[in-house]
Amino acid sequence: MALNSAPNYYLLHKTKSDYDRAFLQARQEALDDPGEKPAFYASIYFIKEDALRKSVYRAKKVKTRNQQGSYNTYGGNNKILSTYQEEAIRSYCYEQWEAGNGATKWTLLCPRRLGASLPYGLRSIPNSILSILSQLRLRKVIEELEINSGKKLLNMDESGARVGCPTGERVIVPFEVKELYTASPENRKSVTIIETVRGDGRKTLPPYIIAPGKKIMDNWIASELVGDEQLDCSPTGYINNSIMMDYGDHLIKYSHAGSDKPWKLLLLDGHEAHKFDPFVLKLAEAHIKCYWFPSHLTHILQPLDVGIFRPWKHFHNACIRAALRSTEFEYTITSFFRDLTQIRKDALKVYTIKGAFKEAGIWPVSEKAAIKKMRSYGRKKRTIQDSLDEEIQPDLPVLPPNRPEEQWKTVSRIQSYIDQDPTKFSDTSREVFKKTMINTAIDLHKAHLTTVEHATLQEKIKADNNRKKTSRRSIHKGGGSASVADLRERMRMRDEKERTAALRKARKALQAAINRSSQALKAAGVQARKENKEKKKRVLNAPDNLPAPEDLIPLREPDKEPTIAEKASLSQEGYHEYLHAVLQLERELNGELVGEIDFSDVEERDLEIRLGNHHPEAGLGVKYIESSPPLPVYIESSEVESDAGSIDSITRNTDFIPF
Repeated sequence: MALNSAPNYYLLHKTKSDYDRAFLQARQEALDDPGEKPAFYASIYFIKEDALRKSVYRAKKVKTRNQQGSYNTYGGNNKILSTYQEEAIRSYCYEQWEAGNGATKWTLLCPRRLGASLPYGLRSIPNSILSILSQLRLRKVIEELEINSGKKLLNMDESGARVGCPTGERVIVPFEVKELYTASPENRKSVTIIETVRGDGRKTLPPYIIAPGKKIMDNWIASELVGDEQLDCSPTGYINNSIMMDYGDHLIKYSHAGSDKPWKLLLLDGHEAHKFDPFVLKLAEAHIKCYWFPSHLTHILQPLDVGIFRPWKHFHNACIRAALRSTEFEYTITSFFRDLTQIRKDALKVYTIKGAFKEAGIWPVSEKAAIKKMRSYGRKKRTIQDSLDEEIQPDLPVLPPNRPEEQWKTVSRIQSYIDQDPTKFSDTSREVFKKTMINTAIDLHKAHLTTVEHATLQEKIKADNNRKKTSRRSIHKGGGSASVADLRERMRMRDEKERTAALRKARKALQAAINRSSQALKAAGVQARKENKEKKKRVLNAPDNLPAPEDLIPLREPDKEPTIAEKASLSQEGYHEYLHAVLQLERELNGELVGEIDFSDVEERDLEIRLGNHHPEAGLGVKYIESSPPLPVYIESSEVESDAGSIDSITRNTDFIPF
């Protein structure tokens, strides 16, 4: 029995190699003869028609895109770069090398494709070695500038301070209290503070403050500020190139730098605005050289980050807590500026600044200190207990009851004893009565504390309302920054101008009131004289010489015979409201007082006002009991005189109060 031969690969082609050779031959002839369809050559060479058609189509498409007139070896046909494009790529690669950026995948693959070897090796440098190199470079710069004192070494950095977001704190509570929650202002508005410190810790430069917005408000200029602080605004509340130029002027002024002064070294991080060329040039002209720390190492090498900003924010948090304990309703930017001087006084101590420079290894320069600081930032191992602590969520605080239970129980027991005789109590009732009285005393003391607290809250509300009346007034808009002293001078000039205008207006109102009274008295006098003439005529023409009795009494002419009240209306003393405003504005304008006028300082001859009839007080034996005000008792007077009475009655029933 004959054996069956092996089947062919495809039609007449016994193996795949035979098929591939036939396919390439048919593909080449189809490309050389574009007028013939690929199906014709597929039938001649016994190959797959669809495969040949697709291969010819791809080859024609690549041939159309090819700019060199030949086919690419590895597929695709990218455009060839021009000479200028090649030079741009070379410059870009060189800049990346200068910036310290590592190699990418294409940096390594492109030379290998061209058959060339890399001219240099690439490896990552540990942060410890990088910090040592930075310290060595810093030592070299210090030697070149001949810096032999810490006061010539400056460190500048900015930090964001959220105005009213306090952190948690440790408190002491009774044993039965398991959890404690306190209120938070939750003012998340951020203010940027630029601090500049010296290596010797002395004569710290004034802060440069950047607030979000476009205007500097009046109520930001707190009386607690020293005056040399620099205020600025930006839409975002962060630094930019323009603000850095203003900060350069601030730095040159308060560091006493200049082209004729010794060189100083300014240490700062690598923020884009810190490398602004005009800023660097301005400092160089004033003999201040900039030195930038390496990236990702400022927390180890920069003194402000190492040991200053943390206590700074600690004392800021303490001020927020103190404000909350003093029953402030909110902690605003105004509150922040009020506490800023105290925060800086507590945080920027001489030993704190010197310790930060020493710990960072900056002054004196020490590579070992930098390495030691870096080791302290080693990664902490995560434990199972840490995971469990994160999963445990604190319970929500229990809301206080609407009605205090202890006070309510005490009131109920006192009411139950009102109609009972304490002498007839049993031993049990006497003990209960004694405890009730003790609780009553405790509740009364609590009520006194609550009263004091309520009075404090009322004063806070009153002061807050007064502050909000002028809280939207601004003193500086647009332009560059301004110091607190300059802003205070502007406010003083503006307030003086407003007080002068208000005083002129108050004097005009006072004189207008006097003129109105004078004109009214003249008009009344003219009318009285007319009526007296008419009465005289009626008396002369009266029949049988018997005039009417009312015609025999002439009317008083007010302008010639004024009463006491009418005389007062013709002088300033008759209008105590207007006079009070004039006197207060005059004293404020002269800088003698701020606020309400004190009438005890005015002599009696300056002002006397008749208040009219009054009730004499009785009960002179009333005394003050703790803080309770006295309750006056009045006795009705049976000898009330009218305004037309005698001088004795006027003296007896009139009070003359000095203003």
